Amino acid sequence: MNQSVNDDLKYQELLILAYLKAHYKKYEFNDIAQIMGMTYVEMRDCIEHLLELNYLLCIESCLVLSKDAEKLLEERKIINFFNKRKKEVCEKERLSVEEPYVPIGFKM
Repeated sequence: MNQSVNDDLKYQELLILAYLKAHYKKYEFNDIAQIMGMTYVEMRDCIEHLLELNYLLCIESCLVLSKDAEKLLEERKIINFFNKRKKEVCEKERLSVEEPYVPIGFKM
């Protein structure tokens, strides 16, 4: 892979690739924009840039990663970035609906 192409990518674009990898064909553009802190125009521009570089492909009206994009994410060690985040969210302790919630530091 051409190193100058890698240098043209923004960190947000790498995170978009990681998000699309974790949410294969089940992504939401609202989530991407919110997570990345981008406007829809900025997000569209990033996605168009990734399409031009052939890191994203449009298959059956869905955006999917090319083999080059997966290889790039592996090299940068962020291929499972959003998979780990999803696991951390799921592992939080669930509170019982039968017991009242008392915020930390609240005194009666």
